[in-house]
Amino acid sequence: MEILQILAVSAAVLLGLWFLFWFCIQVPAGMAKVRGRNAVGWVLFGLITNPIVAMLLLWLLGKKQLERA
Repeated sequence: MEILQILAVSAAVLLGLWFLFWFCIQVPAGMAKVRGRNAVGWVLFGLITNPIVAMLLLWLLGKKQLERA
């Protein structure tokens, strides 16, 4: 392979990894924070099941209601 091809493939792999990180970790964590929920728990749930399922459930659940004592 030529050096330009190696660089192009490396850039594509890095871009793909960045997108995967953003989609699987950053998006569910941000959604959970905005809704007042545990970001780490939702990221783990998304990694165990599917990030799309986690994001859909976060969207459906909405904001966390404050408990009254």
